[in-house]
Amino acid sequence: MNKYKLKFINNEDGIIILKKIKRKNFLIIFIIICLIAILVILIIKKNSKYMEVDSSGKNFIIKHETDPNKDICEVYYDIANNLTVGYGHKVLPNDNLKNNEIISKYKVEKFFIKDLNIAEDGLNSHPNVRKLSQAQYNASVDFLYNLGTEIVYDSNSNFYKALNNDDIYKKPISNQAKKILIEGFTYTLCNGERNKGLVNRRNDELNLFLGTKGINYIPYEK
Repeated sequence: MNKYKLKFINNEDGIIILKKIKRKNFLIIFIIICLIAILVILIIKKNSKYMEVDSSGKNFIIKHETDPNKDICEVYYDIANNLTVGYGHKVLPNDNLKNNEIISKYKVEKFFIKDLNIAEDGLNSHPNVRKLSQAQYNASVDFLYNLGTEIVYDSNSNFYKALNNDDIYKKPISNQAKKILIEGFTYTLCNGERNKGLVNRRNDELNLFLGTKGINYIPYEK
């Protein structure tokens, strides 16, 4: 008589055990694939030059584009006589909107995200975009959101040249580099005259970019 007794597994029990093993292996493989995918995304994002405005930057833009005397949902003409609505959205022909028309807050937000993405795409096209800190990026997007992106695609513009100058990213920034940066942000004319609101906005942007507070880098006088 054998000293050890052999235990046999019937077919039904064997199938159940195999199914459990397969399920466990599938779960492990699925977790590994997810971790690899996350790692790849993080690596791509790190190596990509694409950046985005954070929540602080969005609030910075909204603050500049909100008039306490106007309803953001009502279409109106701005100081440059552009039909406008929401957070500074310039009404386009295919928007099919007219003066004094009321739109939904959902549409206001939709216009904002669309215009914000255009400004971000413009700034992300600049070869030095990855040298910008988040605050510097936010300030620059606010600038482009207000003025349009043509200025960042033009390699001859003062703004493009300023961002192209490596000295503006050094700390402490030299007086010469600061002067170049200020010239890059000095777009303050409306209808041929220096506009106080634009001067205030440019100074806000420069203070954010340079990490300072309350300094009037651009004077009200020409």
